[in-house]
Amino acid sequence: MRRILSPRLSSKAALSWCAAFGLSFLSILGVSHAQDGTFIIPSIRAEGGTDFAYWDLFKAPPTINYNYQNPPGLLPPDEGNGPGTDGAGNPSTVFVDHDDNPATPDISRTVLIQNGATDAFITSSGAIYSFSDIVRFEVPYQPPADSSDEVTNVIFQTQTGGSRLNVNSVQLVYVQGGQSHTLTPSFRGMDDPQTGAFNERIVCAFQWDLTGLNIRDFKVVFAAPAASMPLWKAQLDVVIGASFHQELGYLLATRSRPFTRYSRPGTVDKNLPLTSDGRYFLEGEELTLLGDPESGWRTTGWVYDGTVTRGSSLPVTFPANDITVTALFAPTTYALWRTLMFNHRNTVLGAEDDYLNESISASGIDADEDGLNNAGEYVFAGDPYEADPERTKPQMLIVGVDGIDYLALRYRTNGLTPGDGDVVQTVRVSDNGGPWKDNSTEPTTLTVVRDLQSDGSELVTERTIAPLSSFTAASMDVAWSVGGMAGAPQAPAPLEILSTSPLAMARVGTSYSRSIAASGGVEPFAWEVTTGQTPPGLTLSAGGILSGIPTATGEYTFTAEVSDAASHREEAEFTITVLPYEITNSASLAAHQTGESTIIFLNVSGGTGPYTWSQPSGDLPAGMQVSPDGQLFGTPTEGGHFEFTIQVEDSHHLTTNKTFTWDLIDLQITPDPLPLAVSGTAYETTLSASGGGSPYTWTLASGSLPAGLQLSPGGVISGTPTTVGIANFTVQVVESSHDFASTQSLSLQVAATKPVPVLNPVSFPVAYPGADFAYTVTASGYPEQFIITGLPKGLKYTSSTGAIFGRTSSPSVSVVQIRAVNSGGTSATLSVPLIVKPLPSGLVGNFTGLASRGTANEGLGSQIGLVTTTTGAFTVKVKSGKTTKSAKGFLAATSPQVQVMVNGSELSLALNAETNLISGTYGSAEVDGWRFIWDKKFNPASTREGYYSVALDLADEDDLADDSIPHGVGFATFSILPAGTLKVVGKTADGQALTASTTLGPDGELAVYAALYGGKGSLFGRWQVAASADGLFIDNHVTGAATWQKPLTKGRTYPDAFDPIDLTIEGGYLAPTAKGPIVLGLPEAGSVDVLFESAGIEASNTAASITDAVWTENDTVDFSSASNPAKIAMKVNKANGSITGSFSLTETSPPLIRKGVKFSGQIVRLSKGEVKAAGWFLLPQIPGGNETAKTTPIYSGAFLLKQPEAR
Repeated sequence: MRRILSPRLSSKAALSWCAAFGLSFLSILGVSHAQDGTFIIPSIRAEGGTDFAYWDLFKAPPTINYNYQNPPGLLPPDEGNGPGTDGAGNPSTVFVDHDDNPATPDISRTVLIQNGATDAFITSSGAIYSFSDIVRFEVPYQPPADSSDEVTNVIFQTQTGGSRLNVNSVQLVYVQGGQSHTLTPSFRGMDDPQTGAFNERIVCAFQWDLTGLNIRDFKVVFAAPAASMPLWKAQLDVVIGASFHQELGYLLATRSRPFTRYSRPGTVDKNLPLTSDGRYFLEGEELTLLGDPESGWRTTGWVYDGTVTRGSSLPVTFPANDITVTALFAPTTYALWRTLMFNHRNTVLGAEDDYLNESISASGIDADEDGLNNAGEYVFAGDPYEADPERTKPQMLIVGVDGIDYLALRYRTNGLTPGDGDVVQTVRVSDNGGPWKDNSTEPTTLTVVRDLQSDGSELVTERTIAPLSSFTAASMDVAWSVGGMAGAPQAPAPLEILSTSPLAMARVGTSYSRSIAASGGVEPFAWEVTTGQTPPGLTLSAGGILSGIPTATGEYTFTAEVSDAASHREEAEFTITVLPYEITNSASLAAHQTGESTIIFLNVSGGTGPYTWSQPSGDLPAGMQVSPDGQLFGTPTEGGHFEFTIQVEDSHHLTTNKTFTWDLIDLQITPDPLPLAVSGTAYETTLSASGGGSPYTWTLASGSLPAGLQLSPGGVISGTPTTVGIANFTVQVVESSHDFASTQSLSLQVAATKPVPVLNPVSFPVAYPGADFAYTVTASGYPEQFIITGLPKGLKYTSSTGAIFGRTSSPSVSVVQIRAVNSGGTSATLSVPLIVKPLPSGLVGNFTGLASRGTANEGLGSQIGLVTTTTGAFTVKVKSGKTTKSAKGFLAATSPQVQVMVNGSELSLALNAETNLISGTYGSAEVDGWRFIWDKKFNPASTREGYYSVALDLADEDDLADDSIPHGVGFATFSILPAGTLKVVGKTADGQALTASTTLGPDGELAVYAALYGGKGSLFGRWQVAASADGLFIDNHVTGAATWQKPLTKGRTYPDAFDPIDLTIEGGYLAPTAKGPIVLGLPEAGSVDVLFESAGIEASNTAASITDAVWTENDTVDFSSASNPAKIAMKVNKANGSITGSFSLTETSPPLIRKGVKFSGQIVRLSKGEVKAAGWFLLPQIPGGNETAKTTPIYSGAFLLKQPEAR
């Protein structure tokens, strides 16, 4: 835009221009802003130089809210709200008479459309406005019909309220060749917003140079920056045909720094001449900008074109583009800075003024909690609302002067020259923790440079006068004060290691590089490892880089120390894990189907490429190979489970390998010919497949089955064919483990009549007496009847099916003759032997066993007795408590041979003819036992024949702490006869009689079962009589285990029930018979101990046990020389080893005599040789509470006869 009136303007236009803009020019003289509020009248508009449209003060339509399309406001000549001319008298030219009728109004070739906010409306002051949405506009333009030249020049202006429109949204849009194009303005001119008030008028002008683009129709689009921007007016100038003439220019935007939260620390005076518009500038135009600081602030410099310049003014020669200039200001007092920094007052929002709140803005408050109070933020140019120690803390560095290094401190000021204001900053120096020194006491530091920053602050670098080499470990800081009030000195951040443990993981063979970072202190830093070990292959450089190629896996820990240029030191411990160099493919490869090509890409972690792959061991499936570049590829031709090893070698010859397994599925359909079908006759055959997992799923892949037949998913072809002929079709089978599929072509012939049947091969299984026999004869060719002769006695057959069944009773060899018959004829006769073998001797005889406690025997356990015969018949008896149940049946040909219901539960027994052992179940209880093999005459039990005794002791020591369980030792004796039979007699620890009849097993096993407590309790278990290795039966030893269960009973002796408890069984051979003359195991003549334990005997005032009794040569016990307060009397039967006796206990509180307490025991040969006999006693307890001597419980204790080897 020209600064003098265009000669094209008429005198009237010139007067109008001056009248309109005179006040504006005067108002900007010597001030920084060029706010005008009126439109710029282009010189090219005069005397019809442009096609001109003018929208002024829009009118509201009948509705309140309306999305306006061309709202009334375009001024036609001499009509509407005004004369239809601009301020210079230039008329609108866009109206045309479309119908040559003076009575109808002219129409416009251009309109203004609002198409953004649906709730836009016309305000009472004539503006288009929306409270809640952004208004958007477009102005489409069409040139006059009588013109043909291109549009060369477009100028568009808006007048808005409070804020500019969104200048980035302003575009000129045109369509050429079916494509839409947009152009941004070439030149602009703009008012600067002042108050932001609704009624403030702000003009924005835009100009486009369209020369050579051959544009005629176009539209201008623009929008508000946000909701609540009113549009009052708009103007459009279009030049057609004439050459382009620049009317606008470039923009000058001004800023001020430092950033403040209320108002600005100062503004920029553009210092324009009287004739200057100030809303745009032309290239080459020269300005001298002036800083206009607020009261108490200083102009310190400028930021323009990336350069910071000191001074209160800035000369500028305008370039061919928009520019931004920032004026820098500095406060002279804390009070001024406090006002602008803490004042948040907003009349719309009603925010509180923080600068009036002493708890927020007072100088001693640390509002942002960064360790620096508000006065310090003022001194060091910080932000009191944002923690910014990285900005306000000084930094130590090294400064070189003439080849000598000096320690220096760089710190920030608020931009004022020292001495101008209320701030004092003093650099101090200390060495090795000594006193602080500064220039007030002796020359200590000097200023190297003061750099003004683009934010208005200043960075000052001050070095020591003494060289770095003269310090041991120097420190520096900045002491400061505001208005004479001192703050805490600001020190640089201390040397600190930032990296944390663990470090990023490494991998064997792969290059590794990681920085260990530090901050603070004085750079440069130097690193070293002081303790521990870095992974083999990795080293820590002086620069803090841990790098190399790891060679070994593991977890490594080391301590790294960093030192800075001022000799400060810090250290930290780090851990790093080195992962292995390994092949990462899963060791179990996904199953694959034979005959299908595949490529498996092998992967490795670690090492350094390139890699070379090989297969050093194992067997690859036929058709597969490993390529050097890591591909397992090919077409496998065989199925199965394969295992092989693959190796990879990296560029440094580092190798690793992995063993893989691979299942290959060779799914095949058995290609056997299908059986002949007969029309009208039911047909059924089953297809078969192999490989993969079953079940298989069958479908018809192509072709058709004979009419009347179907293929089921289970592979059964069935139905009744109705048409004679041959059908060709393809079936598909899918296995279930991996859903692999295979196909097979098949043919099926349907004949008109049945053929002569042909018997299929027959092979009878071996039969045994008593066992169920079942076999079905089959034939092809639709047999209607079978004729079978020569079957052994007990077997029958069904002629219609060929099924042979029944049970034989004796061994035999029979030749069976078989024929098949149908309407087509009779088959050839087939003669087949059928053999009935005798039962193995190991399956015939008497068997004994035990069943564990279970529901079938109500927790009592059971004794099993089984008798089998050569005919296969068996009889079984099951004793549970006092109840015995029996059952009969026939042995099955295969294991389990015995399966029968006994007393409502199934008994299942497997008989092993080779080992003579049986095993099985009775209900849920487990059964084990053996066959009776002994015979008095032909196979006597001579190595185990004789008289034995055993002790029945608690197996779990914890049971001794439970008073509800008898603590005495039970005992039993038995005599094994040459025939292998025996009867066990004895007593339990609570005095119950124990009897059990049983037989000796093939390896000396004993199945001992005794019903107790009237059959409601039991004691049973498996014992073993081990024959001595040298055949001397006197060393035969008995071991075993038993469980003992007791029900509820009446009386004083353990009336409560107890669950099964475990007993350990031990004893040995005593004599040939129980009739003497004398048993083995008696003590030698000499000192013996007679001991009584548990059952509360320890609480008695009378000591019952004796440790110095004498065993005599006559096998009696002499108590005469011993202290015998309990008056023990004991009798020994040396012929059978039984021991009986009694003792008495006298109590003082309460007075009580327990006289004639009986004990019973048995000589037993135990592995603990010092114990010669064991047994029990039943002791009434001392009364307590409401008890009497006749009502106290009776407990069982242990009686032991010992003869220690030495006193």
